[in-house]
Amino acid sequence: MSAFDPLAPTYDHDFTASPIAAHLRARVHARLDRAFGAGDSVLELGCGTGEDALRLAQRGVRVLATDASDGMLAAARAKTAGEPLIMIQKLDLSNLTPQPPLDMERGSRVSDGGEVFDAVYANFGVLNCVDDWRPLALWLSARVRSGGIAGFGVMSPFCVWEIMWHGLHGEWGVAFRRRYTIRPFDGSRATLRRISSASTSNRWASCSRRAMSTVQSNGVRAGCAAC
Repeated sequence: MSAFDPLAPTYDHDFTASPIAAHLRARVHARLDRAFGAGDSVLELGCGTGEDALRLAQRGVRVLATDASDGMLAAARAKTAGEPLIMIQKLDLSNLTPQPPLDMERGSRVSDGGEVFDAVYANFGVLNCVDDWRPLALWLSARVRSGGIAGFGVMSPFCVWEIMWHGLHGEWGVAFRRRYTIRPFDGSRATLRRISSASTSNRWASCSRRAMSTVQSNGVRAGCAAC
């Protein structure tokens, strides 16, 4: 059972519909709109209830939306039912090897029979839940085409506005929860190097071709966001 299973039934009400989540997701969608176009095939890691996948599919992007949580996958299937450009599949990023191949039913193949995608992305701290990024980088290097895009939204261990807001409301446990529950972004472990110092709440840093050496061994363009 995933830690996110109990959150799934009310996740959209508790988080997706909140003003701050709507603001952050709008910024994410603006970047996704610039990065992906109609006809692209995209692998989403940690799809949650399918909010981003639905947005992309409505713009003509084919999405394989994956998550480790059965509860989130059930919510995503319900939300995206009837959308032919979205496929939902379980994928545990902490245990990649024994899982079935990813397949959108067309496109080139990798050795396990799965598809090579035009892009991969993960939003709202999905990669913070992974202890070691190196196996994931190796796994993705065979599943994103040369010249494709890898975009990751990672969460910082500190967020000033969050500390101030919850501190003012006396919610100190929530104010400092990231310090104790979120693994800090460590580029050296993931072979991903941030080379942008732009200060925004959710930014995509451009990375050099060698920045994420394993993923970029086939020419994938890697980027990351911090929030």
